[in-house]
Order: sequence, then structure tokens, then C-alpha cells
Amino acid sequence: MGGMDCNSSTLTVIRDNCGQVFGAFCPTTLRISLSYYGTGHTFLFSFSPQLQVYEWKFSNSFFVKGSPDYLAFGG
Repeated sequence: MGGMDCNSSTLTVIRDNCGQVFGAFCPTTLRISLSYYGTGHTFLFSFSPQLQVYEWKFSNSFFVKGSPDYLAFGG
């Protein structure tokens, strides 16, 4: 996650072994952190089979958490 602009948004798109496509948008730069960070503008999405967007439901502030071993969205 190094070498990224401190003010850049991040779009993560993944296709799994079954061909499912999903991902996340984060309006802040991804980074290693001991706690969750981000804003309510963070969202998850999938294309299975049509576009589905999962926006913030205001129930918590668990947006993004990064470590050397994993990247987590939502909570």
C-alpha cells in the first residue's frame, strides 16, 4: 500500500474463482491501521448478476481496516 498519494480515492475490484465480481470504493487512501477509518461515502458493491450497491447504514463506523496481512471493508 506504499507509494500512494495521500489524497487519493481507492476503487478495489475483485473477480473470484467462480467469476463473481465485487469490490469497494473508499474516498480515502488505503493504509495500514490498528483501527477502522474512512467515511460514510465508503461503499461495497457486487455484480452478481446485476450491480448491487451496499451503502452505509449509519449503525457503526467500521469502514476500512488495513494490515500487512489483510484488507477489511465494513463491519
